[in-house]
Amino acid sequence: GAIVDPTGQRMAVVAYRPNADALIPFVAGPAYLLDTRNGRRVADLKTPDGTPVLVHPSNHPPHYSPDGRFLAAMPAEGGHIHLFDGQTGAYLRALVMPGATDKPAYGFADVGFSPDGRRFAAVSDGVLWIFDIESGALLSQQTLTSEYGVGPADWGSQGEFFMTSPPASDGSAMQVLRFDDGVFKKHFDIFDASGRPAEFFAATDVSIQSSAISVLTQDTVWSIYGASGTKKSEIRALDTPNFVRKGTALAFWTDAAGGGKTLKVQDLSGNPLEPDFEDYVPFDQRVFDRSGEAMMFGSPSASHFIWRAQGAPRARALYDLVWQGLPEALKTEISEQRVVRAQ
Repeated sequence: GAIVDPTGQRMAVVAYRPNADALIPFVAGPAYLLDTRNGRRVADLKTPDGTPVLVHPSNHPPHYSPDGRFLAAMPAEGGHIHLFDGQTGAYLRALVMPGATDKPAYGFADVGFSPDGRRFAAVSDGVLWIFDIESGALLSQQTLTSEYGVGPADWGSQGEFFMTSPPASDGSAMQVLRFDDGVFKKHFDIFDASGRPAEFFAATDVSIQSSAISVLTQDTVWSIYGASGTKKSEIRALDTPNFVRKGTALAFWTDAAGGGKTLKVQDLSGNPLEPDFEDYVPFDQRVFDRSGEAMMFGSPSASHFIWRAQGAPRARALYDLVWQGLPEALKTEISEQRVVRAQ
């Protein structure tokens, strides 16, 4: 796994280790920091005693704070989160989850930094933890009963935190809950496309820039809610819609029979918009080596077999085709920021 900091100058990389077990091809590996401008290895992420921080593939890659100052990583052994200087890789402090120190990391959900970068949220062993980044202090610890569902959604734009609840035994609708000032409150009920209380949901996504929320309530149907919790529109798409344009719109792929995939963009109310160059960025997550061969899987949208087409350019040929279509000013900007591998 890898993540680039908001300044574009640092990349945190986790080198998962190969495993002989075919069912589990990778195991926990060390994490390190790279300078994206020249490929130089800035630092290996280690604890104060020199022990490398090992991150398990079942956990998310490290998280950068919105300003790039901090880098948070959940180690394979679980129970705490390591906090590093996002630019130098220097160890800062541990965010300790009391009572969970020796528990494994499986089932851990590292939600990440709040929009202002001052807090970090995580869920482990049925408990929600929120930390103050500057001091490492535990601000809130909430046991999540079945009432509060299967896990977190994400931070909203104003520092609020959202979670989802399962359907109640009395047949009432599932809910998105809002966590503010240490208290859970109902944000809105979730209904399916027919208007009935939703019996399940498969995915929830929150825009950290606008607090808009998308919920997959039934097969291929996504319900879109505004920051107030009002349902705005629906999207029918095989793949997950991505929030774009600072959370004011969503981009998603449509798959016409025999016609390949087409990117569509609509605002939160469902009005169609003309796709822009940057609307494609969330989907461009596949990594290639110098020969043009894919090195790893990225977005399922990009790596799925239906992405391909007979006779269509692939690998380096596709890259060259895209490059030729870019404006000269953009080519210059990209060339100036190009990463050159250190010899």
